[in-house]
Amino acid sequence: MADPKLVIIIGVGSGLGGAISRRFAAAGHPVAMAARSSIDTDKIAADIQASGGRALAFAIDAEDGTAVASVFDRAETKYGSVGVAIFNVSGRVQKSFLDISAAEMEQTWRSGFLTAFHTGSEAARRMVPRGEGKIFFTGAPASRRGMPNNAPYAAAKFGVRAMAQSMAREFSPQGIHVAHFTLGGGVGNENRTKRDPELASRDGLMSIEALAETYYQTYLQPRSCWAFDVEMRPWNRAF
Repeated sequence: MADPKLVIIIGVGSGLGGAISRRFAAAGHPVAMAARSSIDTDKIAADIQASGGRALAFAIDAEDGTAVASVFDRAETKYGSVGVAIFNVSGRVQKSFLDISAAEMEQTWRSGFLTAFHTGSEAARRMVPRGEGKIFFTGAPASRRGMPNNAPYAAAKFGVRAMAQSMAREFSPQGIHVAHFTLGGGVGNENRTKRDPELASRDGLMSIEALAETYYQTYLQPRSCWAFDVEMRPWNRAF
């Protein structure tokens, strides 16, 4: 059996990004994790390595395309060709449209969209010549609808989903599976679970382990049945 391919995740913390990293590592994949700070990624990498897995941690600014490329270069040098690239960067500005400055709009676009562009571009550039690979983007309800006081975030998230859709239509015929994941509810990371323990106890927050399993099962999909839009929410969330 072929050795499981390298997984590169841009945007890893102690929550969903960490859970995705651990899930793929448990299946035998080497994982390379990047975040602005290495506090969480260093710990996750150490845990994976202690369990017999393979992991690398990087501290980068994903708005810098050169820095993103360096993660791909260094990870591939150690573990071979990337098979899965996952974009998982979050962050938002929430305020009235009348109070948003041009600088805030631009910065939200840079942190929410440009980082996704660098991730997708670097992955596609390597995968397309090989005729195989998976590129996954994490989204939110703002990927599908603009809400009050959320214009910068919605603009970035709409853009990521539109870019992913364009990539899927261009690269699917070339053997590349591109998918977009909409997380339509509260994510049950440590901080959110502490804030809403009663909601978490009723499965009202999305388990990060269950979300990570969905990413992994989407990775396993055969090319005869590739999903693009993967939308998830807890049982009590209206849509």
